[in-house]
Amino acid sequence: VLVAAVGLIMSRYIRRAFIAPLQEIGATCEAVTDGNFERRSAVSSNDELGRLSSTVNRMIEGLYERFVLSRYVSSSTIASLAESGPSRSEVLTFLFSDIRGFTSFTERNDPAVVVDTLNRVLNDQTEIITADGGDIDKYVGDEIVAVFRGETAGNAAVQAALEIRRRFDEDDGTRYNGLYVGIGINTGSVIVGEIGSTVRADFTAVGDNVNIAARLCSGAEAGQILVSDSTREGLTLPGVVVDGPYRMVVKGKAEALRVFKVREDASGGSPV
Repeated sequence: VLVAAVGLIMSRYIRRAFIAPLQEIGATCEAVTDGNFERRSAVSSNDELGRLSSTVNRMIEGLYERFVLSRYVSSSTIASLAESGPSRSEVLTFLFSDIRGFTSFTERNDPAVVVDTLNRVLNDQTEIITADGGDIDKYVGDEIVAVFRGETAGNAAVQAALEIRRRFDEDDGTRYNGLYVGIGINTGSVIVGEIGSTVRADFTAVGDNVNIAARLCSGAEAGQILVSDSTREGLTLPGVVVDGPYRMVVKGKAEALRVFKVREDASGGSPV
């Protein structure tokens, strides 16, 4: 009877002193894996388990900070953290989208209206781009820089651009306050890698083909989608046609660029 009583007391002590705290710490870690960053381990003893609990709580706080920061970093940058290779050459498709008349819009409206409208414009475009397989590389003021990868990158970028234009065409002026965007798309080889300093760096793409996409966007009028020759060559979207070629003289280029305007064909014909 005495041995049984001692065993019961020891069992309860072990459960209260070791098993229960470990279960609490384990449940906290499991909550984090499910995306719950609010839970904290309640173990507060001064032994090793208490110190482990405090370490887990500090780890959760750090993970939550990194989770929040991930909103401000492109998915390609996050994915690149798992890669340790040097800079590389890669064929990508770039989509630049910029609001037309935004400067005058900011002068006519209160800051709260400007910020609210800008966020709606950027948010709706981002949803479309990501749904079509694109990655938001960065926001530059009222401009979006998006990247598409893969063999069908050009088609995906043009599809996203058409959906964006359609969304603006359907607005009655209440959501975007009459604003429109101009879009430029280009496909070509660029250098992809870590760009920056030892203090602050980004994983992005640089090269002439990035600049060409930016120039096409600058030349696009409100509601217009301009694509380069390289993007047009791989375009196979049904019901979409291109007009051109047109000549566009851009800064830094000795020869004018061949550009094309993208539009939808109501008859559903094949791309020209």
